[in-house]
Amino acid sequence: MENGYLVVGSIIGCCFLLGLLTALLSYQKLVNRRLRSELQALKDRLRDRDERLSSLLREQEEKEEFTRSLAGASVTTRLQRPRLQIQGNNPPDPPVKYRYLANMVKNGMSAEDVAGILDISPAEADQLVTLAQMSRGK
Repeated sequence: MENGYLVVGSIIGCCFLLGLLTALLSYQKLVNRRLRSELQALKDRLRDRDERLSSLLREQEEKEEFTRSLAGASVTTRLQRPRLQIQGNNPPDPPVKYRYLANMVKNGMSAEDVAGILDISPAEADQLVTLAQMSRGK
């Protein structure tokens, strides 16, 4: 009979161990599921941070490009300022010979006559006479 108790005790012990192993496996599955969930959440956060970092880097590059462009515009403005100050608001007067052109055309002089008097090429005189006539409305 002792052998019978021993066998029953062994079976009960094996059932207990099997139950314990089943409980441990269930607990391990639960822990693994929780860890997978946390890992996915961390991956999502990392992806969001990476996207934010990329966005900030693009913004920084755009700001640097704007700063370089602004610096270039500032240099250009400084270079133009003396030229504009020299010119002032009044454009320079045309040479004297061109100021007489309007009167010559008004008095009926031809382009050849104007070219001879002003000592310019006939082609230039023709263009100037045409412009003078257009400005008078002819």
